[in-house]
Amino acid sequence: MRFLRVLALLAISLPVFADDLSDALAKALAQTKQAPASARGDALYGDKKYEEAASAYLEYVTSHPDDSNAWYNLSCCLALLKRKDDAIAALDQAVKAGFTDVTHIKADPDLEVIRKKKAYKAIVKSLSAEAGAKPKTEWIPANALLPCYIAKPKGFDSKKEYGLLLLLHGRGDTADHFLGNVADWGGDDFIVAAVETPYVLGLPGGRAGRCWAPWESGKENTATAYKLSADTVGRTLDALKKSYKLDPKRVFVLGFSEGAFMSAHCALLLADKIAGAIVISGGYDPSLVTDADFAKAKGLRILVAHGTSDSTVPFGSGKKLKEALDSHGVPVEFFPFEGGHQIPKTVRDGVGGWIRGEEIPEDSKVEIPK
Repeated sequence: MRFLRVLALLAISLPVFADDLSDALAKALAQTKQAPASARGDALYGDKKYEEAASAYLEYVTSHPDDSNAWYNLSCCLALLKRKDDAIAALDQAVKAGFTDVTHIKADPDLEVIRKKKAYKAIVKSLSAEAGAKPKTEWIPANALLPCYIAKPKGFDSKKEYGLLLLLHGRGDTADHFLGNVADWGGDDFIVAAVETPYVLGLPGGRAGRCWAPWESGKENTATAYKLSADTVGRTLDALKKSYKLDPKRVFVLGFSEGAFMSAHCALLLADKIAGAIVISGGYDPSLVTDADFAKAKGLRILVAHGTSDSTVPFGSGKKLKEALDSHGVPVEFFPFEGGHQIPKTVRDGVGGWIRGEEIPEDSKVEIPK
């Protein structure tokens, strides 16, 4: 699925006669509550209501036939509905309207059902040939200034020693938003911070989020991006230790979703900089770490929490991380909780106690699915 920003300008002409003003204004305001069909399609797709989303996109492209991204989104919805021929027809129209991102088309899981179709292969082949004549994109490792948002405890005293909880947000979120939702985790004895990533991600409705690696850049570049992001976390920790008086035994990284994968890797790659890591609804990539990395993490406290009904990052992903840590002799507390891809209150409460040296209450955990 591909989303780009859509800007809508609404011109309201008010009548001359004062008696009609209220009715006209009420009608105009009511119309603004109805999102454009393209935006409705984005929202419906996000809710996995693919048939309704397809109808919304179809309504939109009928009056906006040159919107290549809308045609592409329509193709994705139709593919997810297993309407293969219709999906290919919409994809072909997207290309004719100007959609040229063949790398995205080839990597988009929404189109998986039409990959083997001859017509799909012909579209990809044609675009690939055109792309070969265009300048090649090279991803360059570079340094950048990134914002880090800090939430100090009430009554902060610069002479007092505090713990640190460094947050790593999920794919599509932002550091300031994540911090705003969980800043109270720190209480009076922790500084809570959230560092931003350098990669921008387009979201439904024209919003922009952030991510820890540009997946569309290819597997090798994605691996490099994760390593560079781990370096960023390391530099952030060094900078915060210089700015604040921190207790090294209470310095933790906490990640959710894609940020949880980062948190797991930071536990293995930055073991000398932290006391522990919290991995919520994530996992790890075995290709990015070695046995030596696991060996360095043996002195850390690690908490892996995962919802048993998570459909975004399957429960098995967190379980595999737990098993990998166990097999390498790295102590880990596993926290299976009831819920999906979220951070419910039971997890917030459990983490709040855990970073203060407590164990997760057994009655907060649920049975591990077989």
